[in-house]
Amino acid sequence: MRKKVFFYPSFTPMHRAVGRVLDAADDIEIVYGLDGDDRWRRPVDTADVTRMRAYATRILDDALPELHAIYGREPRPVDRDMLERGRRLEVVFLPGSGFDTVDLVAATEHNVACINSAGVNATPVSDCAVGLMLSVSMRTAYVDRFMHREKRWIFLADLDEQDIYPGAISGKTVGIVGFGFIGREVARKCRDGFRMRVLAFDPFFDPMEADRQGVTLVDSLKEMLPQCDFVSVNCPLTPQTRGIIGEAELALMKPSAFLINTSRGGTVDAAALLAALRERRIAGAGVDCTDPEPLPDGHPLYDLENIVISPHISGGADDTMEKLGTASATQAVRVLRGQKSSRVLNPEVLPALRARQQATAERGDADARCHSR
Repeated sequence: MRKKVFFYPSFTPMHRAVGRVLDAADDIEIVYGLDGDDRWRRPVDTADVTRMRAYATRILDDALPELHAIYGREPRPVDRDMLERGRRLEVVFLPGSGFDTVDLVAATEHNVACINSAGVNATPVSDCAVGLMLSVSMRTAYVDRFMHREKRWIFLADLDEQDIYPGAISGKTVGIVGFGFIGREVARKCRDGFRMRVLAFDPFFDPMEADRQGVTLVDSLKEMLPQCDFVSVNCPLTPQTRGIIGEAELALMKPSAFLINTSRGGTVDAAALLAALRERRIAGAGVDCTDPEPLPDGHPLYDLENIVISPHISGGADDTMEKLGTASATQAVRVLRGQKSSRVLNPEVLPALRARQQATAERGDADARCHSR
């Protein structure tokens, strides 16, 4: 029996890579969220995106009872209601390390395997984190914006008068929130490249292994934050990490410290960050993700000079997007075939899922024998 996989395509290399893997599998039937000219077409504006997502959502809802897998990035989050209505669902898969668009608790209750491609984009995202540290500390983005806007040179004396004199990152202390694939790469680059002292907060990581990597694992953010010149947020967005950096945490940071976020916007309390930057209770921030995302036109953060904002592009460097799509789709096909996978976020569901797959296969064989008589 061919298994049905819902796939909402788009113009990105990541989605194209997913499509290639699924299309090459002869035991997979793709249920496309878009048809005709819209398939693989770049949306031209917000209204176009809204229309395409609404259409894809209708396709998804209609097909849900027959689906075996969902590519869970678009057009809507995979919530408890979808998981309950998707009686045949076996797999939800996503590119990247984030899984905040899937209700992981409900998926586990319904024995649906959730797959991501954590670690594939660790290099470019960690590069971005270090780049943001350099930009906010050396004031690179600020002076660039000034000279483009004013069309004249800016002198160090001007920066000194405005109390935004550039500073180096070498030899400083960085605190990493979340010591996974990306957090460990940030730590390595800061330690080896800039001789930085590295602290990390991650309740699930082995302190002895952290020590082996030249990193001091701390017991709490309360202990770590006051020591840091930079705080890099690299944890996934979960109910436990939503707003993990809030008003209280920002208040613990030095006035000279910078916050760096390359995880998900929701890990940082947006209102608290805005207030801290406006009142200069911290020196600044560099973010590759925001809450909400995308940041609406005219948002107050656009008015602030002490923040560098990039539009969640860190994971898209070079051919990383293709690798993300290929990795997640390949692992999804493996699980649908009853094979092993190293990327299942909730491996405890696999025994029950395998039993269900086996029972379905046996029923199919029995039906085939009956029809052949």
